[in-house]
Amino acid sequence: MRELRIERASGESFLAIDGLLLVAGVRDGFAGLIM
Repeated sequence: MRELRIERASGESFLAIDGLLLVAGVRDGFAGLIM
């Protein structure tokens, strides 16, 4: 199981696990799940 976490300077956090991309915008206060 691969896990990739990308922290951006803009405050957004991207967490990708096995083809699933979890995009959490901390600034905007939303979380979206993209398959």
